Amino acid sequence: MSELKISEKKTALTPQSEPIPYTNGISVLMSISGWTILIVGIIIGLYQSKELSGEVQFLVVLSYSFPALSTGLILVGISEVVRLLHRHLAVKTGYSDQ
Repeated sequence: MSELKISEKKTALTPQSEPIPYTNGISVLMSISGWTILIVGIIIGLYQSKELSGEVQFLVVLSYSFPALSTGLILVGISEVVRLLHRHLAVKTGYSDQ
């Protein structure tokens, strides 16, 4: 019986001209804007609720802050995906600044 020889093709990663920074500016900017939208949306919801009736009503707060909550959470989530993809690229190319 003949033995099959399995050959593994190994590709050498070539270093890039510029190292990849560990933090991604777009990811940081999206995360900051997402958290800002979350916080400002909740504050505006509380303010509008007090302005309408003089006391805080949960449904009014929810109706004013829900669009900000959903937008902020989507931005924070997308920024995490961008950060993880950037980290994956840094690991795949062999760059590490830790």
